Amino acid sequence: MTADQEHLQQAKAQYEAELQEITDSIAEREAELGELLPEYNQKKEEEAKLKSQLEEAEAARQRLYAKQGRSTQFRNKRERDEWLRREIRECQETLGKRKVIMNGLETETTELEAEVARVEIEIESIREKLDGRSGTLEEIAEGVAARKDDRNRLVDERKELWREDAKLDSLAESSRQELDKAERALSYTMDQNTSRGLAAVRRIEQKLNLQGCYGTLVELMDVQENFRTAVEVTAGQSLFHYVVDNDDTATTVLQHLQREKAGRITFMPLNRLKPRLGAFPGTKDALPMLDYIEYDETYAKAFEQVFGKTIVCPDLNVASQYARSHGLSAITLAGDRADKKGALTGGYHDPRRSRLEAVKAVKKWRETYENQKREATEIKRRIERKDQEVTNAVGELQKAEAKRGQLENSYGPLRAKLQGLVGTVGQLKDTLERKRKSRENVEASLKSLGEQLEAYQAEISSEFKKTLTSAEEARLEELTGTVQELRKTLSVVALERAEKESRKSIIEVELRENLRMRLDQLKGQSMDNLETTGSGGRRSDLKESQGELKRIGKSIDRVKARLDEVDHELDEAKKQLEDLERQKAELQTAQQEEARNIERQKKKIERSMAKRALLTDKAQECSRNIRDLGVLPEEAFEKFERLASNQVRPQKATFGCAMRAPNLGDKRQL
Repeated sequence: MTADQEHLQQAKAQYEAELQEITDSIAEREAELGELLPEYNQKKEEEAKLKSQLEEAEAARQRLYAKQGRSTQFRNKRERDEWLRREIRECQETLGKRKVIMNGLETETTELEAEVARVEIEIESIREKLDGRSGTLEEIAEGVAARKDDRNRLVDERKELWREDAKLDSLAESSRQELDKAERALSYTMDQNTSRGLAAVRRIEQKLNLQGCYGTLVELMDVQENFRTAVEVTAGQSLFHYVVDNDDTATTVLQHLQREKAGRITFMPLNRLKPRLGAFPGTKDALPMLDYIEYDETYAKAFEQVFGKTIVCPDLNVASQYARSHGLSAITLAGDRADKKGALTGGYHDPRRSRLEAVKAVKKWRETYENQKREATEIKRRIERKDQEVTNAVGELQKAEAKRGQLENSYGPLRAKLQGLVGTVGQLKDTLERKRKSRENVEASLKSLGEQLEAYQAEISSEFKKTLTSAEEARLEELTGTVQELRKTLSVVALERAEKESRKSIIEVELRENLRMRLDQLKGQSMDNLETTGSGGRRSDLKESQGELKRIGKSIDRVKARLDEVDHELDEAKKQLEDLERQKAELQTAQQEEARNIERQKKKIERSMAKRALLTDKAQECSRNIRDLGVLPEEAFEKFERLASNQVRPQKATFGCAMRAPNLGDKRQL
């Protein structure tokens, strides 16, 4: 009995010490969380405010860009106003739908808040009633712990997949936006019929699964940067000619284009092309353009058809000579062109509107978007399989817990209910947070649509102009600067918010899944149970707690590893930003130096032009004097031929004075 009493006293002391330790830890974590929450909420509100400002500025800027683009899209005010009225109707319809969604979200949020409050009150009531713990067998407890570990492991793996899926969805959405932007930029480099036709051809190719549609000429080649201007000028609209394997494929696609009335496209059936290469000079200053274009030999006929009679020359003089002598089209790197009939074409070519660059950007973002979509699809399939595994694990865990529940005393159902309510309140809070975010997104969407509608209504009452007004251009420039500043500020605030959110999540997880859960278990223990069960129950609780602690430790390690990865990525991003800033400064310095060189060259040209005008006047004066002298003797052309300029100059001055004499005979004698 004495040994049992000593054991009971030790158990009580250990129980009270552990209970006090858990209580102190909870108080410490709650105090830390209480200090952290205001800072986190402040950063969250600041981030939301900056996001809203950024979205408003970006939307206003995009509206100005769209308005600027409509100057080329419409020919007159009537066409523009018709388009604007359609857009206004669509905006109004969308606003109505979004308001309905907003009302539903507000109702759901209110209901969820009330439900969370009710469940929390019920949890507190149950915790007050618990004054003992259920007796469990060690073997069953170990089985429950093992199944719980399996479930937690699978849940953690699924969370990782969810994070990866969210990340890929975000990247795919960003890539899709970049692809849309690149496609819009490309569409500006061609006429509307061609743009519509290319989009229709790709759609028809996918629909019919045609294997013989290879793509446009510009998509099938790669050109060095310094030769892009020459290639673009040479090919012209031929860059968008579509290469197919034979005329049957071209006919099939053309029939669908005609049926759908979806634009016009020029096809290049490889079986019908019979290109003839020009007679190239074979010199270093006149090389075939095909040598500077990389392409698959499968499409050689198409490239020979377009570029087979073109050479690249260093300047226009050389180009015009070879064009006439060899019957070829010659072009310089700057895009100046000479054809075999003697015509010369040239001028300024804006490299910022390069079709090759636009196609390259579209191809890059399309491949990136498709790869990310494939990866996202595979991740979603893995999530579905993981969901099944989690469901099976949860089922096994529920069976084990049901078996243990049969052995629990009268407090067992109450504790099970408490555990269920704790899980339920966590899910409800997560759902509530998602609903709040959805409501914020819908509010932002309503605001954006309202501003868009106001902009359309203001524009429809304005005059139709080909360009933006000076105020709009100034506003566009101001918005561009504002967007850049807001993005920088937002990145800093988002990083600070993420750090505080990470710390808050760690504390909340520790409180919810470790400390409070353990506190509930301790409060459920009764001294009578300790006395009757001896050390067996304590041993099972200890093992379960150790397993729980081990799992939480692994979770913390994963979080720390992820934080280290984020820190590393942040350092890399900072280094890249510094490199880009340095490159920007170098380019700005080089640009300033080039501007100074251009200014110096302008001054030299002005002086040369002035000198040329002076010499031209002197030459005309000499011509008049020669005409006044009439026919000169032969020795007049040979007498001063071998004299140096310093010997002729004194005689020239004397001659000039004499030439102003009125006697024509004296002039001839001189």
